[in-house]
Amino acid sequence: MASILLLETDVGININIATVTGTASYTADDARKVLCDVSLYGVAGNGDYVMYVTRQVSGTASATVMLPKTTMPAASGETNIGGQSGWVSLGNGDRLTAYVDGLAGDTSVTGVYTRWWADIETMDVSSSSRSLIANDVWDDGLSNNTTTGTAGFVLSSILNSVDNIAVVGAPAYEAPSSYVLSTGTQTGGTYESVDTSNGVYHIHTDSGGLLDLYYEYSLKSDEEAVGIVFKGRIISSNDR
Repeated sequence: MASILLLETDVGININIATVTGTASYTADDARKVLCDVSLYGVAGNGDYVMYVTRQVSGTASATVMLPKTTMPAASGETNIGGQSGWVSLGNGDRLTAYVDGLAGDTSVTGVYTRWWADIETMDVSSSSRSLIANDVWDDGLSNNTTTGTAGFVLSSILNSVDNIAVVGAPAYEAPSSYVLSTGTQTGGTYESVDTSNGVYHIHTDSGGLLDLYYEYSLKSDEEAVGIVFKGRIISSNDR
């Protein structure tokens, strides 16, 4: 599993990079280590291009060029090129800006794509970072949901299973798994006698007018109790 996370993508169309030009900026909302990569489409080629980033502490301090700069020697005919910065440590509020220095013929580059990546292993795991990671993994996983064994396949299977959950038929009767008698005496049958409505009873005699007992039920992981049914009678001593 990759240990980097795509934070942001900035796109520029028909950009003049014939001189040093800022392509995009990123401001950190947590302490993290960030890498920038820039892809250039439709350049003149046949010369050296330079890419680098600057950092502003707290977003307001003077910009510092983060060395080394990346030199991209494009051969004749190479019109789509790209380069990366090194990893840069940022504090909350620090700002990075990406710059590209092209050739004289690069007055209208077709597309400039600037992407910002975070090193997950060194990220400050605050609530916003955890949410960002979760959203990225979830979105990326769902986009790859047709290949068996991928995270997307598993996530989509879970979603489909949840969507298909339905209550089918009437509630089923569940027999007690045990019972506890605290006061009184068992005088007929057992707790298993109440496993169905068949006229066979679990009989008890009180102790001085007191009777205290309860039944225990064990439900399966996919079962839910929806009601209680009591069938029986109480016979007082005056009715005998």
